[in-house]
Parts: sequence; C-alpha cells; structure tokens
Amino acid sequence: MLRGWAYDPSARTSPPVSFAIDGRVVAVKIGTEFRADLVDAQIGDGRHGFTWPLPDSAGSQSPAVVTVRFSDGTLLHGGERLVMRSGLAKSELFGGVLATGIWMPTGIDVTPQRIAIEGWAIPPFAAPVPWSITHNGTAFAQSIVFDDREIAARLGIPTADVRFGFRCETPNPDPAATEHEFGFVDARTSRLFNPNHTIHYNAASAPLPEAAQRKRVSANEDLNKFFVAGASTYARLDRVLQTSFGKTLAQADAVLDWGCGCGRVFRFLPPDRLAHFTGIDIDRDNVAWCAPNFPAARFEAVSPRPPTPLPAAAFDVVFGISVFTHLTEQNHVEWLEELARITRPGAAVLVSVHGETAWILSGYPLERYAEWRSHGYLLAGKNFDLDDAYADTSLYFNSFISRRYVYENWSRYFRVVDVLSGAINNFHDLVVLERT
Repeated sequence: MLRGWAYDPSARTSPPVSFAIDGRVVAVKIGTEFRADLVDAQIGDGRHGFTWPLPDSAGSQSPAVVTVRFSDGTLLHGGERLVMRSGLAKSELFGGVLATGIWMPTGIDVTPQRIAIEGWAIPPFAAPVPWSITHNGTAFAQSIVFDDREIAARLGIPTADVRFGFRCETPNPDPAATEHEFGFVDARTSRLFNPNHTIHYNAASAPLPEAAQRKRVSANEDLNKFFVAGASTYARLDRVLQTSFGKTLAQADAVLDWGCGCGRVFRFLPPDRLAHFTGIDIDRDNVAWCAPNFPAARFEAVSPRPPTPLPAAAFDVVFGISVFTHLTEQNHVEWLEELARITRPGAAVLVSVHGETAWILSGYPLERYAEWRSHGYLLAGKNFDLDDAYADTSLYFNSFISRRYVYENWSRYFRVVDVLSGAINNFHDLVVLERT
C-alpha cells in the first residue's frame, strides 16, 4: 500500500498523479482523502491524500521500482521506492540482521562461586563456523550447545543445523569484581563477531527501584535483567562516546538522560558526576522516585510534547533509550527540534530506535515490511507499558524508523555520525548524532 499527498498551490486543488511499476504507468489518481496533518500544515483543505494498493504482481518475484509522478513527469518528493513481497522481505532482513551474527542471553547468573549464562547465538548468515561465548575475553570452562528450533523458525533460517542454543558456566575468577562483559566470538580467532553486541552485567550499589517501577522501563520485574539492560546500555554509550567524540559519560560537562525512568542507565554514573546530570521523563512516579534517591542530580517530569523547561544550549551529551521507539512521526519531529534547542554546538546525541533487528526479533508481519521500507517510519500499534504510570500515554506507541529515514530526515537537525544495528542490548539500533 502506498500512501501520500499532492497539492497544486497555484490551482488550490489536488493534481492528478500517475503510478508506474518499473517504468510502466498502471494507474492515475487524484487525491481526495482527508489528512489532518495537511490541515495542521495549512496545505489546502486537507483533502489531498491518496492511497494506492500495490498490484499483487509488484515485487512478487524480484524487487520492483514504483514511481509516483505529476502530469509533467516530475517525481513527487519520495516518489520512488523499491518494493517487495514477504519472501523477498525475509531474504533482505535475513541478510541485513545476520550479516555480523546475532545473539541474545536469556539468563545471566553471577555469584561469588560461579558465572553462568544461557541463551541463543547465530553466527554470520547462520554459517557452520565454530563459535563460543566468552566472559571478560575468556571462553567458559563448560559450554553446552543444543537445538533451538524456535529461534530458527522466527528468523526463517533455512538450515537443518539449528544448534543455536547455549548454556555456559565457569568458576568466578574474581568474586570481588563488579563489572562483567560477555561476548559472542569466532572460536578460531577469539574475535568478536560484532564489537557492538557485547552484553554487560553490573550490580551497581545504587538505590533500587520497586518491581513495578522497573517493569515500566524493562517490560519485566526481573532484577538481573534490569542490571543487564542498564549496564549493557551504559557500556555501549560510553564506548561510542569515546570512539566518536573522544570522551566518556563521566567526562561530559552536562549530561541529559531523556527518558530516565527509574535510573536503569544513569545509575552507573560515578556518584561524584551526578551534579552534572539531569534526567527527564513523562513517568511522574519514576521521576518522583529518582529525586530523593539521587539528590545530587536534577530531575523533571515533562509532557509528551515539548518544549521542556530546560534552558537552550545546556548539554554537551544527551542520550535517549527507548523513547524514539514509541513516538508518532509528528511527535518525533517535535522532539528532534527540542533536542537541537537544548544541546550545544558539537554536542553528542545518542538515541535508540527500532530498526531491522527489532523488527525481526519482535516477529512483526513481513507483509508490513515493504510498507515500512517504502516510507521509513511506521507506527506499529499502541504500547501499553506505561498505562499504570502517572503519565500521559496518549502519544505512546511502538514505532520503527529505518536507517535511510534517519539520514534523509534527521540531517536537518544534526550531523548523522552513524547508525549502529542492534547496538543497544542486541535489539535497538543506536543512532549517533552531533549537534552542528
């Protein structure tokens, strides 16, 4: 399905547009559908939208180029797209997500006596290469690999060898250690398949929120998963900052956690740096919990729609994890403008989005993949994780944003440094931006 709009300001009406598949015109339409966003933008009376169902043959065997043009042959903005059906969509997803391998721990247990981890792991393109899981760079003393048909089916892996499940255990070499890194490596070279896919565990000695508060930021009450998600995110942000901006979170002058929740990520900041830290969230209960538990920092409950009460050009580092993953397209533009307003020139802005990795691991219908890739921004449905919070969740959804969309649209506000696939907990993509 293709959706769009066309308006001729000189004639103050909707002009006819033609639809072509691989250069052959197959339909001509005049947009008459009402769109509230056009009214908001003061474009005519809003009745200039069109919807065109793709013919069943388009993209059924190979990708098809679909173009939408005005009568004079001029392309509409974004009026050329590559479309495909579910089989090709699965092939593209398979190649993209598995290009450097993918893995996911489902349980980690760290005690003074032992360290154990279990989950699933798939090497690049599911090739039959030897692999192993490591702890702080060393292979586990005991490892068991077993069939995991469920993950093979979910990812559509066309192989009879489905030994993707693992269970590993080793004596704890340093019971006093608090930081633990787990990696997925090529057993022949001990090199990480993807350096951005390490997983971390750190039970920091910061105050702990209640189970219900943790659930609203982690979708479950499991304390170990709260530690793993927070520590892995903090480690990734820290390393990306070092690589792209030459500093760590602890070295930043003024840090903002946009969507701080109950401190899943910022709890790993050194305590003496909290005076340089600000956290904001729409969840008023979590913000109210953070304030007395981290008194050196500043916290603000904010509306789902900006502006915030924060001053202009206030921060040299901003990170936002699992925020853009839940915004409508219009709301996300408003927040891009606000993030640009409150950051200094040269500031680092690190935010997560749902990309291809999240799509395939979430099991979203492949039939909607072409729709997403055609536009680049897809609202996949309402999200109810914050429904029991003291927050306005009217604009809280699940959204997907493609790499191409980020480069084409976010460059109006920031320099796009990189988009790292699956870099946040091997699920969200991490978008690295610099304030210009």
